[in-house]
Amino acid sequence: MNTTLATYGLYGEKYEPRLPDFVHSELHETRCKQYGWVISPHRHTNLFQIVLIESGAAEFTAGSQTISLKEPCLITMPVDVLHGYVFSPDVTGVVISLADSYPESLFRNSPSVLLELGRMQLIRAGQDQETFRQLAALAWQVHRELYANLPERMVSLQACLSLLLVNVYRLVHRQAADAMAVDNRSLQYFRQFQQLVKENLLHRLTITDYARMVGITAVHLNRVCRSIVGKSTLQTIQEAILLEAQRYLHHSSYSISEISYLLNFDDISYFSRLFKKQVGVSPRQFREQATRLMVAKKRDPG
Repeated sequence: MNTTLATYGLYGEKYEPRLPDFVHSELHETRCKQYGWVISPHRHTNLFQIVLIESGAAEFTAGSQTISLKEPCLITMPVDVLHGYVFSPDVTGVVISLADSYPESLFRNSPSVLLELGRMQLIRAGQDQETFRQLAALAWQVHRELYANLPERMVSLQACLSLLLVNVYRLVHRQAADAMAVDNRSLQYFRQFQQLVKENLLHRLTITDYARMVGITAVHLNRVCRSIVGKSTLQTIQEAILLEAQRYLHHSSYSISEISYLLNFDDISYFSRLFKKQVGVSPRQFREQATRLMVAKKRDPG
């Protein structure tokens, strides 16, 4: 079986060196229709591509990942990334191909832009409608410039491509900053929630109560807990309660039923089952182990 990865210049065409200012643009139907709307996984060793999908749908393969594209989107594809598409026959849009050295010449003094362009970027229209409209308009402007044969065509192309790729970079950079801000807010919410749980372990508060005290909804609080510690709000509360139960079992003379009552469990059997499930031993076994350990330490303090 032949496992060699297909490597093309333009899809279906043999590899050949490209001039540094090489720019090519074509509609999806120009090439895809002849291949039955299936562009098999392949890679380009000397082309950087900008793929605009304005309507229709596609299954997009990048490496081992397959992504369903059902809304307008724009993809930037650096060299040597294995990718492929299965387009719906009603797909519209354009594919712009540049010599891989072209973006480097445009942004030789902007390494942060080149760093992001060195990664595949998938921008969906829903992420930022206004920015996406600007990107789509610039992609079509590049396409028109290539075929209009107007004076100073290369100057116009360079300007359009620079603005298009800068806007891609700005959107990616802004989204990364927004994600970091969301992470920071989530961490602040979680720390506030943790403190509230510690302060209210002996009170019968609901998840809704805690969410209201934090200043967010119960659904949002659950997302925060899962994003920070990978557990639901209920699991996080139960973990704190059972940690407090362990302290009582270790350092107090309260009976197990009294501890269960103090921690607002109506059913001691449920408390014992939950404790054993989370801690691994029953409350009685935990207390016995803690007592044996304390006696052993007293006998041998060194």
